Amino acid sequence: MIGLAPEIASEDILKSPEYFGQYGDLTKVVVNTNNVYNATKGGPSYSAYLTYSHPRESAIAILAVDQSLLLDRMLRASFGTSKFC
Repeated sequence: MIGLAPEIASEDILKSPEYFGQYGDLTKVVVNTNNVYNATKGGPSYSAYLTYSHPRESAIAILAVDQSLLLDRMLRASFGTSKFC
């Protein structure tokens, strides 16, 4: 997820039913505040990695939020990959 406003860029807020918790059971949320993106509209934004308990929940969340506006910022959502060492 790319394009999160600073005021919602926290694990607890993102997991809440008002935000991404409404799409399913989030098992892991990692917010990346090290890289700040300068959104063309609305100011700085952050990214996060959201892991749902089922792939279907991930797909629903992506379809619901990709290229939508949230707090004057364009959200980008896509499937990610897991790294195993």
